[in-house]
Amino acid sequence: TMAWEYPAIVIDGETTMTKEQVKAEFGFSLQAQAEMRMEKNRLNPHKRIPFIKQGKRIYYLRSEIIRWLKSLENK
Repeated sequence: TMAWEYPAIVIDGETTMTKEQVKAEFGFSLQAQAEMRMEKNRLNPHKRIPFIKQGKRIYYLRSEIIRWLKSLENK
C-alpha cells in the first residue's frame, strides 16, 4: 500500500484526492500538476486544474477533475 502524505477530507460528501492519487489515476506527474495549478493559469482557466488548498496541503475532487477534462474536450 502507498503511504499518503496527509489524510483525505470530505467536501460535499466527496472524498478528496491527494497529488499522488491524481498521478496514479489520471497520469499527471507531480510536476505537471504543479504547473497546472500555477497562478499564471488563472487567465487561462482551461489550463488550470481545479484544486483546493488548505494551508500547504493540496487536495483535488475527482468530480471536478473529470468536469475539467470534459471541458477541455470541447475546446
